[in-house]
Amino acid sequence: MAEKMKWEKLIKFFDEANQLKKVKRQGWVVENIESPETVAEHTFRTALMCMFLGKNKKLDMEKVLKMALVHDIAEAKIGDIITYWRYEKAAPKEEKLKKEREAIQKMVSDLGDKEIFDLWDEFDGLKTKEAKFVRQVEKLEMSLQALEYENEGQNLKGHYHRQTEETIEDPELMEFFKEMLLVMKKKR
Repeated sequence: MAEKMKWEKLIKFFDEANQLKKVKRQGWVVENIESPETVAEHTFRTALMCMFLGKNKKLDMEKVLKMALVHDIAEAKIGDIITYWRYEKAAPKEEKLKKEREAIQKMVSDLGDKEIFDLWDEFDGLKTKEAKFVRQVEKLEMSLQALEYENEGQNLKGHYHRQTEETIEDPELMEFFKEMLLVMKKKR
């Protein structure tokens, strides 16, 4: 009977996490992108990029990949809340973080496993080199998505790339970012 309860709780968690496939990235929604990516799509490519861009770095890659997978998981419950100052309807960052913290605590409370919350908290607070790496790669993913939308003829203002450039501290990731801009702009 105890096993059945454990499975039910895990299934409930997976069902809640599945909502990320339906949550549209709000930055793209406010930019009037016709078919904006979902949080799940962003999460997938962020993890994939972490896998490749993290090679040969002195990082705990298992932690990096897990963190990339759960960094936006609270958005399954609360949606993607914009805090970027550029948007009229942006929420205060503290308000978003409070909502995310409550949502993720609710999502994982039944699991009896703090790992997901701890990874999210570490990422949110940029407490480790792994968290800082994932944050930088997440911004690279955002810029890559913006470049793809621009290549499809969407009229974006370029502030996504400034945000990425301001976030990146790792020289190798900066080199990748500059090359990504060149390669993607050649596709136009």
